[in-house]
Amino acid sequence: MAEAHEDYLDEYLNEKKTCLLNNIHLRVHYDRLKKVTNNFTRDAIPINCSKIIRLLLRNCTTELSKLKDYFPHAKIN
Repeated sequence: MAEAHEDYLDEYLNEKKTCLLNNIHLRVHYDRLKKVTNNFTRDAIPINCSKIIRLLLRNCTTELSKLKDYFPHAKIN
């Protein structure tokens, strides 16, 4: 699996930079996701986050319940 830089994740999730269609699957390192979303408080990206239906997290040892607010339609593993 290729590893992408955080800038690509930011571009992908920020609706001002990228317009996503619905039903997106995303596999990402938890630490990178946390950094890009500013600990899941960044207002600039929730529109694209709502289009993600599957979120596969790598290296995640954290409670996943707070992610449901940020990714409301995603099945999170």
